[in-house]
Amino acid sequence: MNSATRIPPSTPRNARLARRTLVTLLGLLGAISLVMVVALLLIALQLNREASAHSERLVDKLWQATSQRLSTVMLENAPWGDAYRHLHVKVDTDWSYVRDNLGSSLFSSFQFEGVFVIDPRNQTSYSIDQGELTEQPIQEWLGSFPANLVEEARAAQDEGYVATQISRRNGQPVFLTAAPLSPGNDPSVEKTPGVQSVLLMAYLLSPEKLLALGNSYEISGLRISVDAEDDATGPFLQVDPYLSLHWDPEQPGYRLLRVLLPILLLLLASLLFVSRRITRRTLGTAHLLDKQYAVIHASRAALASSEARFRNVAEAASDWLWETDLELRITYLSERFSAITGQCAQDWLGRCLDDMLQCQGQTLRDWIRAQHTATTRSVIRCTHCSPAGVLLTSHIAVKPILRDDQVTGYQGSASDITREVAAEERLMYLSQHDTLTGLANRVQLREYLIAQLEQLPRRPQPLTMLNLDLDHFKPVNDIYGHSGGDSVLRESALRMARCLPPGSLLARQGGDEFILIASTLVTREDLEQLCLALIACIGQPFIVNHQEVVIGLSIGVAQAPAHARQPEDLLRFSDLALYQAKKDGRNTWRLYDPEMLVRLEQQRELESSLRTALRHGQFNLHYQPRHDVHSRRILSVEALIRWQHPQKGLCMPDQFIALAEENGLIVPISDWVLQRACSDAMQWEDELHVSVNISAVEFRTQGLVERIASVLAATGLPSHRLELELTERVVIEDAASSLELMLALKALGVRLSMDDFGTGYSSLSYLKDFPFDTLKIDRSFIQEIDSSARGRSIVQAIIALGRALSMNITAEGVETEEQLQCLAGFGCDEAQGYFLNRPMPLPALMQAIGTCNAVVPSLS
Repeated sequence: MNSATRIPPSTPRNARLARRTLVTLLGLLGAISLVMVVALLLIALQLNREASAHSERLVDKLWQATSQRLSTVMLENAPWGDAYRHLHVKVDTDWSYVRDNLGSSLFSSFQFEGVFVIDPRNQTSYSIDQGELTEQPIQEWLGSFPANLVEEARAAQDEGYVATQISRRNGQPVFLTAAPLSPGNDPSVEKTPGVQSVLLMAYLLSPEKLLALGNSYEISGLRISVDAEDDATGPFLQVDPYLSLHWDPEQPGYRLLRVLLPILLLLLASLLFVSRRITRRTLGTAHLLDKQYAVIHASRAALASSEARFRNVAEAASDWLWETDLELRITYLSERFSAITGQCAQDWLGRCLDDMLQCQGQTLRDWIRAQHTATTRSVIRCTHCSPAGVLLTSHIAVKPILRDDQVTGYQGSASDITREVAAEERLMYLSQHDTLTGLANRVQLREYLIAQLEQLPRRPQPLTMLNLDLDHFKPVNDIYGHSGGDSVLRESALRMARCLPPGSLLARQGGDEFILIASTLVTREDLEQLCLALIACIGQPFIVNHQEVVIGLSIGVAQAPAHARQPEDLLRFSDLALYQAKKDGRNTWRLYDPEMLVRLEQQRELESSLRTALRHGQFNLHYQPRHDVHSRRILSVEALIRWQHPQKGLCMPDQFIALAEENGLIVPISDWVLQRACSDAMQWEDELHVSVNISAVEFRTQGLVERIASVLAATGLPSHRLELELTERVVIEDAASSLELMLALKALGVRLSMDDFGTGYSSLSYLKDFPFDTLKIDRSFIQEIDSSARGRSIVQAIIALGRALSMNITAEGVETEEQLQCLAGFGCDEAQGYFLNRPMPLPALMQAIGTCNAVVPSLS
């Protein structure tokens, strides 16, 4: 259809139509304004209701959390063997109050105003009022005896159950928790028959406490109902038939009304004023348009028809079209120009096309003029910038405009290929770089390394390869997940990049391994300075999930041409040097030495010999007794493995255990030791224990509990006669998992011993939290008893610490009678050392047991 037929004829009715339209719009504006005011009021009321409901949920959550916290404190104290012994079996105020096991800290730390123990006769046997020891009975303190609460606590079958009750003291509500005293999981305390004593704790719900509790959850004015008016107004939570909590809820809706309602009314008044002005001006304009419309109607109809045809063709294409005169001044740009380039077409009309588009290697003007004689369509790649400064790329096609065989201008199209070009560049980048860190990848590393090695004959300085490996990175991945590990890898790459010497390349080899190629390191001092700088920069703490994480860096170095000339050899030798750095304690660097290759071959030979020894039974056990320091009787023995090597003779554990841990042989070797030790122990006296050392690698290996259970079942050895010796490093590396595994071992009935105490972290928290039965004092402390008063004080303190934690104390490395007598005076339980017995085979051990365990007088 011709566009001219769609243009209405000129008519004075346009003014009347404008008047009716404006009246309709004003009415619609008034209706919208009314709706807005009503909607604002409804929103405000809804906000108030939601805020009230939200505050009620918060108060309920607060009350549940408070109840849970008070019950948890009760469960931490009632099922406790020591509390049962000192408050039920016999009331010991020195243990409970003076030593603050169940004393003033319950008031100072947990705000329990009252702590009471109700004995089987319902008498108050122990009483604390606001942290002070008193003889006040519960009924005098509370005003009445909570018989129902006490009976409910005693009737509970589950040790994890806590009886609770809301009562009142002097008109104020008090939260009571009660649970029967019991030995809990302490096997050393025996439960007495009959009625049990009940531990009762009283938590006063004072106005100050309620306000503080409410403030911790952003609840204003949390309180107990004070009068009938308070009961009738505002939200409340009924936590007990006789107790309800009240508070002052937030009212965001009213605040919203106070802010927005005046603004809305002012806006409506302004709109009314502006609408009146617009109405008058619009009506005047409508009259003027009626007169002008008739003049331009005819010309518009003719032009619209031709433009419509061209526009349909131009906008159907994905490109934008352009046209210039002979001097490349732009005379036309299609509407697609603005959509694709983001620029206004009107701003470019009259300007030169080559001001917008730039070509590489030649100007656009020269290229276009060269197309005069072209018989085929020609395309050139050009670039231009968007208004935001983004570089865009386009394919430009051109064709001359001919009139009477003369070129009068040029026209063509532009196809945007920015995404295609970016994709090509991205693919090229990814083929040469690591996606996570942005460093060079293996492909680029190999190409660079080959090129550098080819230049060696013309280079005076060596080519240095540094093999970099992050220490202790795996725990970061395990604890914080791969996202945390990735952030550490990215930060590590940035830090190492800041240390690079000129002309070097840093690449990611994979995982937490990096390769640095440096060509400007002349002296060993230059190399050492670079390595120490890299180690120092990685040693700075990383922030992962708002937590500080510390890792290390081990470096292996190889150089060309001194060590190798081929890429594979250079990588292999730097990897050997890295292995040596790891073996020497990590967080250090080592330069490749041919001896490393020799040692590696020797280690492989030793590994093969270890496998042969395991298959052909070349291992045997020696036993070193542990004696009672007073009677000198043998109480237990420690199993020590020996390797009867066919060529080297008898090998001690320090010659092969570390290698067994590295290659995974430690588990079958340990299985053999456990099987043999438990079988031999069946030949001894029933009360003698046998202890076996468990290495850190073995402790972290899956299936340890099942293996030990299997050995005990196969040999028939009672589980309480087997003791496992663990070092401090074993449990500290992953404390949570270690505690879970140790509890599983304790569930079997196995005893646990902390070996070499004092040589590692020696944290008191680990002694307190982990279920050790025995504490073994390292020989380095025992040697100082004879020569140092400070050494004697340390040993005496360790013994006192172990006794306070109900542990059996064993001293290692006793070599003199004086040391033994001193240990006896300190209260040590057992001693072990060359003065008493050296490690010996089973027959010699049997003879020693028969000799030492004859009836002898005490030497204490």
